Amino acid sequence: MVKTGKAFGVAISEEYPLVSYSSLSFKDADTYVQTPSPRYWLLWPGVLIMLMYSFADVVLSLIPIIKTMAPPSSLFRKRRSGSTNEGVEDQTPVEDRVPFSWWSIGLALSTIMCCAILATLFHMNVGEAILSLVLGFLFSFIGVQSSGYTDINPVSTVAKASQLIFGGISKGSHMALKPAQTINLTAGMIAAGSAAQASDMTGDLKTGYLLRAKPRVQFIAQLYGSVVAVFLTSGLFVLFTKASPCILQVILIFISERKKNLIINLFRTGDSPCPYLAPSVSAWAAVALGVTSPKLPIPPSSGYTAIGLGILSVLTIVVRVSFMPNFFYF
Repeated sequence: MVKTGKAFGVAISEEYPLVSYSSLSFKDADTYVQTPSPRYWLLWPGVLIMLMYSFADVVLSLIPIIKTMAPPSSLFRKRRSGSTNEGVEDQTPVEDRVPFSWWSIGLALSTIMCCAILATLFHMNVGEAILSLVLGFLFSFIGVQSSGYTDINPVSTVAKASQLIFGGISKGSHMALKPAQTINLTAGMIAAGSAAQASDMTGDLKTGYLLRAKPRVQFIAQLYGSVVAVFLTSGLFVLFTKASPCILQVILIFISERKKNLIINLFRTGDSPCPYLAPSVSAWAAVALGVTSPKLPIPPSSGYTAIGLGILSVLTIVVRVSFMPNFFYF
C-alpha cells in the first residue's frame, strides 16, 4: 500500500529517519482520506469483513434452530420436576435450569437502570439508549459465535459497528460534534461490554454443563460476582491511575483534537513513554472522529476493498453451509 501510494507513513523524528505506519490520530478529517496510515486503511476492511461474515454466519446458524424451537407459550407452561424437553439437546433437569422469571425480570430492571444511567451521565435519550442495548444484544451473538469457532471475541470490531450506526444517527439529527462523539463512544462501549460478558458467561455455562454443574447455581454465582466486580474493577482502576498517572494522560492525548498522535508527540518532546500505551484507544478515537465528521473520512480504495472483501466473506460462509457443512468437523 505504501509502495503504490495508497497509504503513508508519518515522520516521528527530525534527526533520524524514523517513520510511523500505525498512526490513527490526525488534526482534521481530510487527512484520513488524503494520507491515511496503513493501520487506518486496513481498519475498515477488517471491520466490514468481520461484521458481514459474522452476521451471515449467525443468521444461517439460527435458521435451523428457530425452526426446531418450541413456541413462546411453552416458556410459561408448568413443567414437571425432573423432566426434560424432548428433542432438546440440553438434558439438564428443569428444576436445575435458570427460571424464565429470573432473567426476564432482571432484563427489564437492568434495561430501566441502563436507560437512567445513560440519560444522566451521557445525555442519551431513551430511544438512543434502547437502540444501543438492542445492538449490544445482537452483537452478543457475533461475540459468542466467534468465540466458539476461534476462541477470539471480536469486542473491538462489534464496538466499531455500533459506532458506525450511531455515527449515522448523530449526522441525521445534526448533533454537535462533541456530544456526538460522546454518544458514539458510549454506544460502542455498550456493544463491546455486551459481547464480552455474553461470551464469558456462555463459556462458563459450557464448562459447567460439561462438569454437570447446575445452571441455576452458576447463575446465582455470576450475579454475586457481577455485583462485587462493579466495585472491585472501579477500585482497581483508581489504584492503577494513582500509581501510574500517565494512563489518564495517554487517554487524554488520544482523544484530544488539539494534539497529534501520541507516538509523534513523545518522540518530539523527548518525554518518557508511558508503559501503558493503550493502543486500542486510538482506534476507538479514530472511528469516533471519523463517523461523526460531516463527511465520512474513508479512503475510496479502502472503502471499495472493504465492500469487495465483505461480499466475498459472505459468499464463503454461504458455500460452506450449503455445500460443505461437515468440512470443518473432519
